Amino acid sequence: DTDVDGLENTEEYQMRKYFADPFQPDIYIETDGMNKKRPRDINHVFWKESQQMIIERFAQHGITVYIDDGWNDGPVNGGGEMLPFIEEMDDVIGGQVKAFYEHNFADERKGIFRYVIIANKLGWISPSSYNTFDTINVGTNVPQAVKLYGAFTPRYHRVVLAKKVFHELGHSIGLLPSM
Repeated sequence: DTDVDGLENTEEYQMRKYFADPFQPDIYIETDGMNKKRPRDINHVFWKESQQMIIERFAQHGITVYIDDGWNDGPVNGGGEMLPFIEEMDDVIGGQVKAFYEHNFADERKGIFRYVIIANKLGWISPSSYNTFDTINVGTNVPQAVKLYGAFTPRYHRVVLAKKVFHELGHSIGLLPSM
């Protein structure tokens, strides 16, 4: 891992079709959304504005971020799928998240890409398989965002989503709170 991005050179070679470079730190994300429950709910998706905030913040530190939210010619079970609505996702290994990981996340990407589910509530990271922390759940529930973060406008709601994903990505690359 010459660029110290958590991907071994053999994995970067495997990912060359996605522009992986063993001398440039890269972060790969596949994201799926979640259907809304009620007609007045918002879509649970990774907004382009939120994605751009993350891409730009990492770029300031020389790290390239690739986000698959539905690439043309992407793999079967690539990003951009809409998962069925679940009020509150579980974070236990073997539950709903593991089922999404196994059925909606391409096998060739497991352990290399981070799988980000934009869901209704909460936010956390867990290992779904391979003992790597590569599965992230981030909630976009409006009442929760207003109550916890003061996200009263659609613009600030997108900022909050970017902050949540950025926070969980930090855990996936080894940034943990110190004691």
